[in-house]
Amino acid sequence: MRTKILLLFLLGWVGMAFGQEEIKVDGNYYFNYPSKENLNAFSNKTDLNQKTTLPQIQSEIEGSRFRVKVISITDGTVNFIFGDFDGSDLQEKINNQSKLGNRESTYLKRLEEIFSNHQNDEGLKKLMGELSNNSSKVVKEKKGVYSLPLDKFLLSTKPLYNRVDWRVGVFTVPFKLRFGDFNFDANVNLGANIGAKIRWNREIENSLALEPIFGFGLASIQLDESNSSTESATNVSAFTINTGVLIHITNAINVGLTYGFDNISKNDQNNYNWKYNGKGWLGIGINISFSGQEDNTGDL
Repeated sequence: MRTKILLLFLLGWVGMAFGQEEIKVDGNYYFNYPSKENLNAFSNKTDLNQKTTLPQIQSEIEGSRFRVKVISITDGTVNFIFGDFDGSDLQEKINNQSKLGNRESTYLKRLEEIFSNHQNDEGLKKLMGELSNNSSKVVKEKKGVYSLPLDKFLLSTKPLYNRVDWRVGVFTVPFKLRFGDFNFDANVNLGANIGAKIRWNREIENSLALEPIFGFGLASIQLDESNSSTESATNVSAFTINTGVLIHITNAINVGLTYGFDNISKNDQNNYNWKYNGKGWLGIGINISFSGQEDNTGDL
């Protein structure tokens, strides 16, 4: 009985350890329709726009799917900024980036035009330079920073995974269709590849994804009278290079269509005159990735 209880405890602990989400600094997340209750402790870390109140911002966030980036985690509190709101009043209300900044830039350009005839006035040049620098700082420093307790942040958000994940893995192409006489060939081969997994839906970790790849490796080529000048069957090694597109079926194992070339050594080619040397082939490849696919620290 004690053993069973201990096993249940260990299984529960393992489940909690692997089930907990880790909030990353610089990680991207999105509000998953947060409730008013989970936003009760929502607060601002920087000054708000004079026309905006915190309850107004909180009402905009409630039940939303806005994107955010975590900038720091201190004392159980997650500090974050929102993504940009294109062509929306929310850019001014939530991100606190006043439209006045754009008007200031317009006024400065106009002032530069007016005083363009006074290019030799060093004092005026210095003043215009200071105004330009200060205006740029105003625009850059006005993005609002907000915070939520860690537990409320976990309940209110989900990870927003990178659109593109760079991955490294190994591949094999068990069957190849060799061009020329369209001959199917099976040989032993293994190689390394690098790929860019392009995620279809950033809100789903293992959503449908395509991955362009580039790889190289070694293959064992079987030579016989049908494909070379040898009088008896033999095997030689070849350097293989390929490119293609993978379709993801599981978290790490995927299949795809690949196109490549096999090249045996110059000495072997002189001896055997392999007719497919350096010629293209089309194959079905199997890839196993060794790099993670859960990164959410790229561009928001």
